[in-house]
Amino acid sequence: MAKDIVPAERLALSSVKSASSNQTPSIESINKSLAKPLSPQEYKVLYLICEAKSNPEIAQILFISVNKVKSHIKSIYNKLGVTSKVGAINALAKKS
Repeated sequence: MAKDIVPAERLALSSVKSASSNQTPSIESINKSLAKPLSPQEYKVLYLICEAKSNPEIAQILFISVNKVKSHIKSIYNKLGVTSKVGAINALAKKS
């Protein structure tokens, strides 16, 4: 069963949706402002985070292990300079 998203995640998701007219920014537009670009797989994980998917759901969708999802999330956090999913969503909203 998927974990319900917390109010902070819901608020962050709404800011991404409103900032980008319901479209997630492209990997190219995100990578322009990063010192280390996101890999295509990291971008997919970030997109699924924005869709409020849990780590097990992301793993199932991408046919990878939950530990690999966690590894991608850690790398995404480092590249975006954030420490949480809410922070990643907010960083993405600022880039859109």
